[in-house]
Amino acid sequence: MFRKGFSFDRISGRFDISKGDAFTNNLTLDSPAAKVEIAGRIGLADQDYDQVVYVTPKVSSNLAVVGGLAGGPQVGIGLWVADKILGRKINKSITKRYTIEGTWSKPVVRKMKREKTRFNKRQRSTESNDDNS
Repeated sequence: MFRKGFSFDRISGRFDISKGDAFTNNLTLDSPAAKVEIAGRIGLADQDYDQVVYVTPKVSSNLAVVGGLAGGPQVGIGLWVADKILGRKINKSITKRYTIEGTWSKPVVRKMKREKTRFNKRQRSTESNDDNS
């Protein structure tokens, strides 16, 4: 996911440790480049992973600066306003999900498919008919 030496400004989270495993559902690394959220198990005794990782690049906060440099102050201001209105939605729409499994020495990182959050019209009408049966 990241090159060696990924730096972050802040890390927070809580772990529950039981029978050689550390469990978390709220480990967060915050950096200028991305927000990384991790949930799952770290095997302290077995030295293995079973986790889900969400990586949200911080793209929208840089759009106004890049736009201002490339297109002039009007473009920069327009993008800044758009970021204030839509920034959170933009960042969430580009969040990538990964699983981390395997041993500490040979972790297996897999990119997960994007979840579909909307039904198409046919699915909705089929579900409505099922409810009326």
